[in-house]
Amino acid sequence: MSGSTLKLIALGSMFVDHLAASGVLLKMCGSEPLYEFCRAVGRVAFPLFCFLLVEGFVYTKNRKAYLIRLFLFALLSEVPFDLAFFGTPFLLSYQNVFFTLFLGFLTLCGVEELKNREHIAWVWVPMLSGIIVAFLLQTDYSGFGIILILIFYWFREAPLRRNLVAGCACLGEPTAILSLLPIQLYNGKRGIPLKYVFYLFYPLHLLLFVLIRETI
Repeated sequence: MSGSTLKLIALGSMFVDHLAASGVLLKMCGSEPLYEFCRAVGRVAFPLFCFLLVEGFVYTKNRKAYLIRLFLFALLSEVPFDLAFFGTPFLLSYQNVFFTLFLGFLTLCGVEELKNREHIAWVWVPMLSGIIVAFLLQTDYSGFGIILILIFYWFREAPLRRNLVAGCACLGEPTAILSLLPIQLYNGKRGIPLKYVFYLFYPLHLLLFVLIRETI
């Protein structure tokens, strides 16, 4: 599978998850089992986004631009995120997933810088800092998100160990382990250009769910 295929799988999984999490599904059909099923399907998305973030980190020609883009869309997505899941345009106690991805990418930049300067013994500093900051800011998936990103980074060249460690990390959300199958089938190719699809899809589909929820 190409990177674009993985991204489309992640987007589909996330859409199903947010259809339920935003309250739209229960308003439409009121089925609790269907709600739980959609939330379970949604657990597949985040590990895929973490994996693709690491691939983007490795292959991007401009990490600074990548980092800025993540931060800008984190800010842009916060109001739609808060409206969709908390019913308010601004909530400081929980932040959208773009902040998690931004912190994960920033953590990888710190790790890579220390490795390049042959200070690998100190890589625990940016790693621990990223986990703590994500936890303190209460970003979506919190410190677990940074840990998962680091797992995909450190075990990138060892697929079997990567899947074993990532699978153990996802035991708290068992259906997330299913994401390791398409990751295992990744062929290392970019696929069709979908550079900005996720960036735009995330806030727009949340706004769409808010609109639907308020009109039905």
